[in-house]
Amino acid sequence: MTNKLNEMFTARYSKLLADLNKTMFLSEKQDGMFMVPVPTIVGDGMNILNPPTGEAIKLNIATVKIEVVPRNALLCIYVVNLPYSELEVATKNPAYFNFIMDRMVSTAVAVFKEKVGAADVARFGTEYMSFSGFVEIDSDTIQIRFTGEWANV
Repeated sequence: MTNKLNEMFTARYSKLLADLNKTMFLSEKQDGMFMVPVPTIVGDGMNILNPPTGEAIKLNIATVKIEVVPRNALLCIYVVNLPYSELEVATKNPAYFNFIMDRMVSTAVAVFKEKVGAADVARFGTEYMSFSGFVEIDSDTIQIRFTGEWANV
């Protein structure tokens, strides 16, 4: 049954999850750290000029330097237990599946945004939020997990 649920979920929500992950910059992970570029501005760059006198002027110029530094990888996991009996019905009735999952997914996304910030912030890692699949816990419970792994800048 979990295979069918995974297929139904992926078919319905893969675009939503792709949209949530579109601002993620893929980054190499080394020893539990993501390598993150950190830009800094060096120099003044500010120029205040009197009206031109015909003399040559030298402008102050600022320069952007980018240093790649390691940042701790954050692993975020949102876990939901669902009743096995209801999901059994949902696998046979896509409208019922959509009814249950739409509310659960919108809540999961809202909690993710509330706890870790919106998806529109640039992050460096593997994903902001991904679907890890349905897992049968026992005869009464099926669990779904959403994960995200990144480093904040």
